[in-house]
Amino acid sequence: MPGVVTNSISSPSSLNLTGLSDGQSARVVGFSGGPDLVGKLESMGIMRGAVIEKKSSALRRGPIVVGRGGTQLALAYSIAQGILVELLRQEV
Repeated sequence: MPGVVTNSISSPSSLNLTGLSDGQSARVVGFSGGPDLVGKLESMGIMRGAVIEKKSSALRRGPIVVGRGGTQLALAYSIAQGILVELLRQEV
């Protein structure tokens, strides 16, 4: 597709941000979206290698709140679908 940036690592454990449960942390492994969207996400600190936590989500494809460091961001569901992540193992 012209204008679409796919910068991802293919891994059986990767999924998009919408697939995380509230409270789960994951490492960003790539994006599926145009260069303007990717640039905007990177300017907000959501870049490849960053660890983010899904704080909450609204029902029926509403906004998803993620945290990175001391910052929380609300992302549209459609944007969150384009953020590819790898779930971090939970320490027991």
